[in-house]
Amino acid sequence: MQYQDFNIVLAIPQRRAQDVDRAAMIDRQAKVGAALVFGVAVGLIAGFLGLRTTGGAAGVGKAANDTVTLTVVLILVADYFISMALLSWGL
Repeated sequence: MQYQDFNIVLAIPQRRAQDVDRAAMIDRQAKVGAALVFGVAVGLIAGFLGLRTTGGAAGVGKAANDTVTLTVVLILVADYFISMALLSWGL
């Protein structure tokens, strides 16, 4: 009887460690997915605004400023929606 009790006590920390590892893996996958969305969005915005640039050096400066402003706002908004989606899915 004591031998079985000892095995149960040892199995509980192992199970908790497995659960923590699984949760950490899911969390990492969600963060990598979010980073992928942000990277694609930044690349598309920068490419779109960069190809529409006219007006020489002043136009390039304005396009760069618009790109930074738009991507910062987009990342904040996208982060909010991604976080809400992950929370609603229980991740």
